[in-house]
Amino acid sequence: ALRDAVFDGEVQWRKYYKSAKCAGIEEVNQAPCHKVIMTPFEGNPETRYYDKKTHLAVKFELDTENLVGSFHVTVTFSDYRRVDGLLLPHKIVQVIGDGLQTMVFTTDSIEHNTDIPEDRFDLPAEIQALQEANPEPKPKNRNRGGRNRRR
Repeated sequence: ALRDAVFDGEVQWRKYYKSAKCAGIEEVNQAPCHKVIMTPFEGNPETRYYDKKTHLAVKFELDTENLVGSFHVTVTFSDYRRVDGLLLPHKIVQVIGDGLQTMVFTTDSIEHNTDIPEDRFDLPAEIQALQEANPEPKPKNRNRGGRNRRR
């Protein structure tokens, strides 16, 4: 998750992966793609496919684990559009397992560095009223041995 959250992880891959090997050419959606095996410092290797003509990422595959078990995950990228000089995918499909779960993320538009109103993330009035009517109890300080311990 930390690697995925890095804005420029593709460019600075050496910070997050100990190796990257080209494993040949394979077709993805009838287009020849470079198949690249990325081995992170921690975790399982990832297989990435980059369109041979456009050099854009079109597919990622990896095996991952969580509390439920191990899963194969496939993520595909499509509908690339130019935004502020960058080609960005506007459709991302994530498939977990053999179709166990499929999530489709579509984006109508992307804007960079826009002004966000200060109240954008304020709770709706109805929720604020519920919170005021039922305030959460404050947690008791259970720190008995840490640096906040009174002497």
